Amino acid sequence: MIGQGQFGHVHCAMHRKTGQVVALKALERSRFPTHQFLRELRFLISLQHPNIVACHALEHVDDRRYLVMDYCEGGTLRSLMEAHRLHPALIVKLVADVLSGLDHAHSRGIVHCDIKPENILLTLQPLGWTAQISDFGIARFSKGSAQEEASVTGSPAYMAPERFYGQYSQSTDLYAIGIVLFELLVGHRPFSGTPADLMSAHLNQSVKIPEFVPAPLQAIIFKALQKLQARRFQSAEEMLLALKLCPIFLKPSPRSSHFSLLLPTRVLLKYPLESLRQERVRHPIAKLAVVENSLLPGYDRYLGRASKIYETVTVRSGSQIYNRSYCKGLLSTSRQQGEEMHLTPLSEPVRELLVRPQGCFAVTERSIYLCQNQVQRLFHCNQPFVAEIETQGRWAAIADGTHLKIGPLDRLEQCTPLPWALGLSQLIALNARHLLALRRTAEGTQLMLYNRRSQKIGNLKLAVHLDRVISSAQPYQLAAIEPKHPRSLLLIHLKPLKLIRVSLEVTPKFIAATTWGYILIDEQSTIVLLDHQGIGISRIEGLTHASAMTAFSEFGLLIATWNGNQGRLHTLNLKEFMA
Repeated sequence: MIGQGQFGHVHCAMHRKTGQVVALKALERSRFPTHQFLRELRFLISLQHPNIVACHALEHVDDRRYLVMDYCEGGTLRSLMEAHRLHPALIVKLVADVLSGLDHAHSRGIVHCDIKPENILLTLQPLGWTAQISDFGIARFSKGSAQEEASVTGSPAYMAPERFYGQYSQSTDLYAIGIVLFELLVGHRPFSGTPADLMSAHLNQSVKIPEFVPAPLQAIIFKALQKLQARRFQSAEEMLLALKLCPIFLKPSPRSSHFSLLLPTRVLLKYPLESLRQERVRHPIAKLAVVENSLLPGYDRYLGRASKIYETVTVRSGSQIYNRSYCKGLLSTSRQQGEEMHLTPLSEPVRELLVRPQGCFAVTERSIYLCQNQVQRLFHCNQPFVAEIETQGRWAAIADGTHLKIGPLDRLEQCTPLPWALGLSQLIALNARHLLALRRTAEGTQLMLYNRRSQKIGNLKLAVHLDRVISSAQPYQLAAIEPKHPRSLLLIHLKPLKLIRVSLEVTPKFIAATTWGYILIDEQSTIVLLDHQGIGISRIEGLTHASAMTAFSEFGLLIATWNGNQGRLHTLNLKEFMA
C-alpha cells in the first residue's frame, strides 16, 4: 500500500505477465458510492493526456473494485518539495505541466476541484520529471447539476473563495495553482490556520508575496489569487502562456536536466580531515576491503582483552593481493603479533572485492577467489562474467553473457543455466532469497527479479540509465549513479517502487553504503556523508589523491591515497564528523 485517503487506498502492483508496474486504486463502497465511482471512471476514461494519470482498466475482485492506473514512481510533488529546495526554473516547468493537463481537462468541461501537491504525481525521465494530475474523485463538470454545486468537499488550504459557497469554475482550479506556485517558491502557503481561519483568509485577506520571488512570477500569482473570478486568468492556456513568457521558464533541451536545478536541503557542515591512524604503503592500491574475523584460538595470550581481529585485503597494481591483520580493529594502532604479509599475483585484474562471513572474495573477469591466509580460486569460466555472492555467502550468481546461473558457489558450475543473461550488466543480492539482474537498454534500465531457486518472478523497466548500483542496508533499497548526470544520486525503493533523485555537491568517484547512509568521495577526495533519505550530514576535506576506499564496522572508513611515489592508508572514525 502506498497511500490511503477518505475514499479508499492505493497499492503499487505489478502485472504478472508483462511486469508493468501500475497503481491499484481501491474505492470503498461505503465511502464512495457506485454513482461517484462511475463518475470518476468516466472522467478518467475521457482524459488522455501526458500530464494526467491515465486509467487502463476496471477490475472486480470479490466485492472490491479497483481502478488500474498509471504508476508514478517519482512520488508526489509534496514529497519532492519536502526533500529539496527547488530552483524557480524547475518550479515553473512542473507548474506548466499541471496547467497543460488542466487545459486538456477544462477543454472537456471537467473541473478538478482539488488541485494540491499531494494530487500532483511525478514520473522520472532521463532529463528530469514530468508532473501528472491525479485523483478526480471530487471533480465536477463545468455545468453541473444543482446537487453537485452544493458540494463543498476539498482541501481548504487550496480552495478558491467561491468553493466555500459550493460554486466552481475553471478559474477555481487556477486559483489552486496560484496557491501551489506560491508554496513552491516561498516554502509555505499564503494562508494558514483552522478551516474557519482559511475560509476567512481566502474570502477577505489579500496575498503578500515576498520580494525575493521574481517579478514576473509575482504578477502571475497575484492575478491567479484574485478574489473575484472575473479578475483571474480565464483559462489554463492563458496562465500557461504567461508562465512560458517568463525569462526563467526552462525550455526543453537535449542537454538540459531538470534535476540539476535541485538545491541541497541544508548547508553541509565542513570538517578538516583528522585521521585516527596513517600507515605508509609502497605501492598504489586499487582495491580495499576489511574483513572482521572472530578471535582465533590461542591469540588471547597475545591480545589480552582484544575480542576481534581485522584484516585488510589490498589489491595493488590491479592484480596483486596482499593481507595485513590488526588486533582490536583498524581504529587501533596495535598490530597482531607475528603479523605476516601474503603477496599473491593473479593472472588478471581484480574488478571487485566482496566481504562475506567466509572471508573476502576477489572477483576478476573470469574467476572468483577466496582471500584468506592463502588465495584460493573457487570458480573459473572461459568467458567474461559478472558475479554476485549473497551477503551470508550461502549462494552465488554469475552471468556470462549468454546464461545466468544461481546456486552454491562450490556447485555453481553444475547449476542449470538460465537463458536470459544476454546483456546483463550487474547482479545484486537483495536478501537471502532474491537476486536482482540489471540490463541496460536504449530506453533505460531493465530490472529482473529471481529467487534463489532460479525462478524469474518479476520484470521492471525504468526510463533512466543506471551505473554503479549498490545495495543499501535498508531492505529492498538501492542507490545508483546516472552516467549522463553524475552530480546526482538516485535512490531506488523497490517495495513499493519509488525513485528519488538527490542533488550532490560533488561528482562521486567512490560510493559505499553503511547502516546509517552513504559515503561519497569525489575526484578531489572530498568526502560527503548522506543519510538513507539522501539528506547531507557533513563534508570532510583535506584528503588528496584517493585511489581506493572501503567502509567497515559501523563508522569505520579506510582510504588509500597515492601521490607521485608516496602512498598512505588513512583510517577514519566517521562518527566524529557527524553533527
